[in-house]
Amino acid sequence: MWTEKLEKLQVLIGGSSPPELLIWAPLRICPLGAHVDHQGGVVSGMSVDRGVLLAGRPATEVRLQSLEMGGEVRLDPQQVPPDPQGNWGDYPRAALAVLQKKFLIRRGFDAVLSGDLPGMGLSSSAALLTSLLMALAAVNELKLGRKEIARLVQEAENSHLGLSSGLLDPSIILFAGEGCLTRIDCSNFDVENIPFPAAAPPLEIVVAFSGLSRQLLSSSYNSRVVQCHEAARIMLGEDIQEERARLSMVSRARFEEMTPQLPKTLEKRAAHYFGEVRRVELGCSAWARGDLEAFGKLVNLSGLSSVENYESGTPGLVTLDRLLRESPGVYGSRFSGGGFGGCCIALTRPGFGAEVIAGVSAAYAQSHPEASSKSAFTICRLSGPARVLAGRS
Repeated sequence: MWTEKLEKLQVLIGGSSPPELLIWAPLRICPLGAHVDHQGGVVSGMSVDRGVLLAGRPATEVRLQSLEMGGEVRLDPQQVPPDPQGNWGDYPRAALAVLQKKFLIRRGFDAVLSGDLPGMGLSSSAALLTSLLMALAAVNELKLGRKEIARLVQEAENSHLGLSSGLLDPSIILFAGEGCLTRIDCSNFDVENIPFPAAAPPLEIVVAFSGLSRQLLSSSYNSRVVQCHEAARIMLGEDIQEERARLSMVSRARFEEMTPQLPKTLEKRAAHYFGEVRRVELGCSAWARGDLEAFGKLVNLSGLSSVENYESGTPGLVTLDRLLRESPGVYGSRFSGGGFGGCCIALTRPGFGAEVIAGVSAAYAQSHPEASSKSAFTICRLSGPARVLAGRS
């Protein structure tokens, strides 16, 4: 998909020769493993053929334009960036800030970026931060490993953007294998790409946007993270700071033993965690043998647990998920992203995507006419990892 954007970007950066700096960072989906990365759980994901493309050239300052968001950001790479200002410029400011803590940054870039499906729950923010960090690393000749970039994305979101996110989003974006399901253990950052059997039937990915953008900072996303930490602290029964207690530090046997002593809300958060980690392991096995029927059923169960135990979701998302799940040709569906606005994703049999979209979009418009004017539906396919297409990697 990035090749379709390049001509538009070329006009803005000037000249007919290829850009000296070109970065592609794909969006991601998480069919299994939602809401457990910040607790050190095991997650899975795939990258899709939509993402963020950054094109430009090295420069003495950071000068960045956006095709979709408009405006321009200018930063001195040798000066501490200003505090967050509540606009998209906070992303380059955050990326520069986390790099300045560890490296001497002397150069910037004059670039334009273009992104697909912003605010829809496919981690466009993590893709944007990834592209910015890779671009700054390239022009400053920094040798950053992919795990280090993923941690820097998480630090930028946690420390500078106020989002209590985990490693899931940047890790899938950076490590996704072509046509693979990527499994990541967030407790030790073990990464495994699981190929899909060549003889198994292919799949399409339907993305159904609810019409309500995912704004995690103004949602209950961060409060859910706090509740998970609190549940872990109670079950550990030790003198441990709440924010350091994670559910991955608690055994399943301990959870079952402590269930009667947990407040109901915390019990439900922990139940989602332990159930989701189990679904990831079963799902990885199903994927490896090409059993999309079994994989899809686990995706459905993951979505239901996100509603019942994690208590995420909006009326529009719940409706979309139900409509997708009941559509012919759909293996499984669930919310994408934090589940507080955004979209649902559905894994479908090949050739069924357009039919699913036609039926679901019509039914959704009847159920939620107030949101349907802003809703959007598209078909994606599996992709590969973020990459430097031009410039030093």
